[in-house]
Amino acid sequence: MALSFCNECVLNWKKNMIMDCDLCKMHLHDGWSIEQMLEVYGRRTVLYDSLGMDGKYILPPMLHRKYLPSQKMQTINIENLECYETPFHLLSNALRENFANLKGELIKFHKRDNVKQREEFIEQEYFIIKNIDEASTMELKGYLFSGLDSLTQEILNK
Repeated sequence: MALSFCNECVLNWKKNMIMDCDLCKMHLHDGWSIEQMLEVYGRRTVLYDSLGMDGKYILPPMLHRKYLPSQKMQTINIENLECYETPFHLLSNALRENFANLKGELIKFHKRDNVKQREEFIEQEYFIIKNIDEASTMELKGYLFSGLDSLTQEILNK
């Protein structure tokens, strides 16, 4: 089973506290602030609640990662998601150049010890992307986009 944040994690972040869980501790150790965890992961609980998915867990793409700030939707380049299915060194030259700033993160994403985390993370992201694709207004698309992980946002915006 992949490690995930729960609603209790998010509730504690809102109080500027953390849960005594491994994932919260890992993120703090990797240099994340509580505010950054709330920014990147907390908005997903709001999205899940609005979609009637109370109690759904929040999966990061990998256990150890650098902070990437959230982005607003600029464009959605679905073809860029190839980097979630294909290891960095096997991507086309164009995609490797496009994601040069994310090389380290994408290499960690495809490590063997991250297979389960990666699979469940991708499932989580594709669920939201499917909803974005089906959304009827740009306002709704933007709202759904805000619930994506910041790594996915950056990849889709390139």
